[in-house]
Amino acid sequence: MPINVDLLKKDNIKFSFFENDKCIEKNGTSVIGEGDFVYALGFPMGLVGEKRNMVIVRSGSIARMDKNSKTFLIDAFIFPGNSGGPVILKPELLAIQGTQPSNTAYLLGVIKSFISYQDTAISRQTNEVRVIFSENSGLAEVIPIIFVDKAIQEFLQTI
Repeated sequence: MPINVDLLKKDNIKFSFFENDKCIEKNGTSVIGEGDFVYALGFPMGLVGEKRNMVIVRSGSIARMDKNSKTFLIDAFIFPGNSGGPVILKPELLAIQGTQPSNTAYLLGVIKSFISYQDTAISRQTNEVRVIFSENSGLAEVIPIIFVDKAIQEFLQTI
């Protein structure tokens, strides 16, 4: 996605980016599998501003890959404010037997949302549901970068 680098520099805004041909996993999710370590970046719970202007980095792992799905799951605590943040493959020198290590930090996708679960409190006296609690499961849904790239390309064709 094109950005106006001169404008960012003029306003003394620090920035960095992933070069499309070097650090983006364009083959779907072919370089990753369950158990691979990742970093999830973002500004959860509004932790951004003048004194908090640095990204929050959370570590996690790939929890589930499904070739028939347009998303995959990571095991990392994600909160409101992380949505749209990048998920990056952690470079590794070693790999499990039968797999290949990846020594490059690939941009794998962007965070869609955390997945919640519901816990129900039932009255002992009436056996009826009294309260339903919704909690963060620690799992998050991620949109692979190939789908993000496809959406950007389709948008650019409309302008």
